[in-house]
Amino acid sequence: MTSERTRTEIWQGLWDAMRMGRYYSAIQQRHQAVNRVAIALLLLSGTGSVATLWNMMPDWSQAAFGMSIAAVTIWSALGRHAAKAAVAQSICLQCNDLAVEWRTLLADVDSQRLDDAAAREALNRLDHKMNHVTARSGDVGLAINDRINKISAEEAGRELELSYAR
Repeated sequence: MTSERTRTEIWQGLWDAMRMGRYYSAIQQRHQAVNRVAIALLLLSGTGSVATLWNMMPDWSQAAFGMSIAAVTIWSALGRHAAKAAVAQSICLQCNDLAVEWRTLLADVDSQRLDDAAAREALNRLDHKMNHVTARSGDVGLAINDRINKISAEEAGRELELSYAR
């Protein structure tokens, strides 16, 4: 039989994995959208139609347009949004896989297939995996977004509430 504390920590781990899966999915979508906008702006500015309009533009707007193209290019290069989107997608998928493992662990605890020591061992293993998976976000400089994190936490809580309501 497992202790209530162990079960609570397993529940918290499941919620955290679900929250993180949603969070990194939203982060991935955001960086992918930013990357698309940057590419679209650069493609638009590089097309021949802009070149034909260039001569019709006043001198001051040509300079402003050129500076905006340079700013978008620098912003796109330094932002590394495509790399951030790829890493966030990878983390999202791994967090979703971990959520399945947390659900299985919770089911094993609830059916009393595991004693407290075995549950604690599995809990520690999953905590270690979660830390390892999410640590990669720092490799590409993914900043924490508190608003997306809060929304992800609320969504995960609602899903768990619906899934495990007694």
